[in-house]
Amino acid sequence: MIYELNKIMKSLITNLMDSLLFLLIVFFYGLSVLQLPIPELAHMFLLLIVFSFVINMILSSSGKHFPLSR
Repeated sequence: MIYELNKIMKSLITNLMDSLLFLLIVFFYGLSVLQLPIPELAHMFLLLIVFSFVINMILSSSGKHFPLSR
């Protein structure tokens, strides 16, 4: 279980680092052009991280290791 979680977290960090340039562009666009407040941008990025974690958890599942399967 810990090994699977470690693998998912490494995949999550790799995915976020690969898309870092795009995330910075979105951040500064939301800050300057859309004039969104910082808490709204932080909430948006938090949701992005949660969705990315869930997607990585689903994609890395192999049937018997997926926590929600029987």
